[in-house]
Amino acid sequence: MTLHNYSNVVRVDIDKLYLAKSLDEDHSIEVKKKNFIVLLLGYGYPEYALDLRAKAKDVLRNRGFEVHIMRDIETLPDEKLNDKFRRILRDYSPKLFLILISQNLGASGVSYEVSLLVERYGQKEASKMIRMCVGKRVDMKVSLIQYVTELDEIVIKEYDDNDFNDMIRVMEDTIIDAINLNT
Repeated sequence: MTLHNYSNVVRVDIDKLYLAKSLDEDHSIEVKKKNFIVLLLGYGYPEYALDLRAKAKDVLRNRGFEVHIMRDIETLPDEKLNDKFRRILRDYSPKLFLILISQNLGASGVSYEVSLLVERYGQKEASKMIRMCVGKRVDMKVSLIQYVTELDEIVIKEYDDNDFNDMIRVMEDTIIDAINLNT
């Protein structure tokens, strides 16, 4: 009786299955990214904070994500900022609200937007749709009003301050996590 060692054959087949599954998941993410609309929120002032958000949006869009910031969306004649925000919610139907907090600045605008999201979707649903990417040295109590910091369900991811690439990596991972949870 001859015993054959097929462990290498089985191992190769298992490796092929893992690779095929991984490629399927990567393809699936690429397809899902195009239909998963992200509204990137954050500081509108000072100008360099808004420019950082715009630069992050450009990088993420170049990587296939459907990311928007309010500045790039046309403001209608006589349209107030909160009306524009509500119109964006209605017309774009974002699946994720990604908030970039890059320094200790008062974020009353972001806090207001979060309150509008809670009003529109309810606290439980809004909390599932909101993610924050925060610099490690940012004091959240300075950057957001207490109402927002007490929303325990909101996912907060930290990135290394002054490291744009790490910020983008964390934002990208955060969006992919949200895509996987919502699809």
